[in-house]
Amino acid sequence: NVVSLYEMNKPENVTPKDSSTNVLDMWMVSRIHELVRDSTKGYEDYKLDEAVRGIADIIDDISVWYTRRSRARLKGDNGEEDKMLAYETLSSVLLTLAKVMAPVMPFIAERIYKQVGGSKESVHLEKWPTEGVIAANVIRDMKVVRDVVSLGLMKRTESKINVKQPLLSVTLK
Repeated sequence: NVVSLYEMNKPENVTPKDSSTNVLDMWMVSRIHELVRDSTKGYEDYKLDEAVRGIADIIDDISVWYTRRSRARLKGDNGEEDKMLAYETLSSVLLTLAKVMAPVMPFIAERIYKQVGGSKESVHLEKWPTEGVIAANVIRDMKVVRDVVSLGLMKRTESKINVKQPLLSVTLK
């Protein structure tokens, strides 16, 4: 559970920010801004399916890709400054996610908001988040990386090679 991991190692005085130059942070911030853009448009057009469609994808991005790839950063293995940047980004992303989820998943959104340290009494008293800068090139590049990793895992499975076993080389076409 991402929120539990967040609470266990969180440094004191984390202020949610989305200004990190770390590529994973930039990708995650861009993804959350995409969600805000798409959800806002869906709600404005009265298309609930479009408004909520991206929530499951962003939860997968946060839990499977961002936190797993940032595990060392979140533990502080790369230094306190990098740990703080990772937590500032994760805080910002989780608080924004809670705000976007609030209309359709009120109890889960409230739990996330409270555990991450939302400043108001309830997530439902917050203003709707505004769309920020979306780094389309970072999102595109990360999609390529994820596709390559998925193909590699598929080939490992086909060849019955354990994930923990290092490979001598990998060739991409």
